[in-house]
Amino acid sequence: MILIFVLAIVPGWITEQDPWQRVWAAKDEKSARNGMLLGSLLVALVFGGCALIALGLNLIYPEIAKAGFPMGMAKAEPALLTFIMDSNFSNFALALCAVALATAAMSCTDTFAASGASCISRDIFQRYLVKGATMDQIKRVNRISVLLIVFLATLGSFFIHSIIDAIHIATFIASASYFFVLMGGLYWRRATGTGAVASLWAGFIIQVGFVVFDLVKTPPMAPPFLESIHPIFMGHGVIIAMLISGTVFAVVSLSTKPCRKEQLSPFFKDETDDFIFDKTDDSGIIGVLSPKVN
Repeated sequence: MILIFVLAIVPGWITEQDPWQRVWAAKDEKSARNGMLLGSLLVALVFGGCALIALGLNLIYPEIAKAGFPMGMAKAEPALLTFIMDSNFSNFALALCAVALATAAMSCTDTFAASGASCISRDIFQRYLVKGATMDQIKRVNRISVLLIVFLATLGSFFIHSIIDAIHIATFIASASYFFVLMGGLYWRRATGTGAVASLWAGFIIQVGFVVFDLVKTPPMAPPFLESIHPIFMGHGVIIAMLISGTVFAVVSLSTKPCRKEQLSPFFKDETDDFIFDKTDDSGIIGVLSPKVN
């Protein structure tokens, strides 16, 4: 069960947009590599601390584990707050706990709002709507998008009963939608844009369908319906959705025209052998790949 859960959720973590945005914004390869290594270390420390807290709370409140899943999960989420309030901490200690929890919430909020806004401003607005958009226009769209995302998240918070479940559902959709697309785009030179788009839509539609079906069929406080059929359906059937998404990606990519060499050159250095880099300004920063003339 643990292995299935790991296979279901880790691909979504690997391909989340926010850490990759930091990689793409790095000034050079060394900075990107060091940033990812340092970030991985800090995440490991945080998750390790969370694991220790969870083990401690399990000893203090053994009834949570005895309740099983999902009843225990509902009790586990507020257990930390219950412990803090029942421990007779000083006002200063309570203030530190409140600041720590608020800091964690704000960190997630600004990260996801900023990364989502950049997708809207860069990948939708600049790429498709206004291709000649100025930096001021992009910034304006970015700021409006941040406000919109925060507003929608605030609105959704009134209807979400479990933040853990919401995070899991979002991660499962990410795993099914673009894990194979991102990994294939980086490491498989036969991947095509058509295959990526087909895989994205297939994974997204199937996983959302699984989530809706599972939530509708599951009685309140009962184990997920799909998981009761077979453990492979754990995580709202995300592993099945990933397998379908990956299959669609491979089949459509192999059945469509391969990418041009100049499109592969940023990811595969040997594809640049037949090209030269032409400078388009005196700084040499901007340039294009042109075929070599023998």
